[in-house]
Amino acid sequence: MKSREFLQRILFKVFYIKNEKLKQFFISVFFLLLISFVVLTIMLVKQNSENKIKKNILEAVSKTRESGGSGTFADKTSQADAQKNEGNQFSERQENIMLVVFICGQVNNPGVYEIADGSRINDLIRVAGGTSRQACLELINPAQKLADGQKVYIPSNEESREFVNSINVEDTAGYENNSAEIININYASKNVLETLPGIGSELASRIIQYREKHGGFENIDELKKVSGIGDKKFSEIKEMITV
Repeated sequence: MKSREFLQRILFKVFYIKNEKLKQFFISVFFLLLISFVVLTIMLVKQNSENKIKKNILEAVSKTRESGGSGTFADKTSQADAQKNEGNQFSERQENIMLVVFICGQVNNPGVYEIADGSRINDLIRVAGGTSRQACLELINPAQKLADGQKVYIPSNEESREFVNSINVEDTAGYENNSAEIININYASKNVLETLPGIGSELASRIIQYREKHGGFENIDELKKVSGIGDKKFSEIKEMITV
């Protein structure tokens, strides 16, 4: 009996060991299969995603070809709109250009002012608070456009009377024989300026243009800045003019 029992115990241990090894084997195989399945699933998902991306790209290219250049037309339209906007902005910048001018004489608030490009002397007078009671506007041109850096002088009534007296028509006819006659180059008309020696129609026009642009002459020497009037011509007329 003892020998039989001993044999049975040995056989039981042998079968138990074999079953444990088989069990471990099957477990290992199961995990290997599971891992393989997960890896394959990930690869399939990734491949499907790449295929969808390629498909979308091909569809986009195909639609672009079918449109037949409509995109180019849209680009041209956008460029035209952009150029139009740039033109509008340039116009706005032009409107915003400011001139710096000086006004003095018979105005309520003489001084240097900034005023929009295209403004006229009358606009500048309003900005400067209007003219005083002694102002005489008959000797200037309020409708004249302003230039950057221009000086505008508003004369008084007394100055205008002196000017009228200095250009008495009866006296100007015999000006060359009357050395006491003095011409104010800030107010003299073109015809009066032409009575000066060597001053013709063209030079008289240049003198008027210069004084309108610069707001008059500050002194008689400034007359030499007018094109065509040199030292020689100036010396011939300097005793006959004033400001």
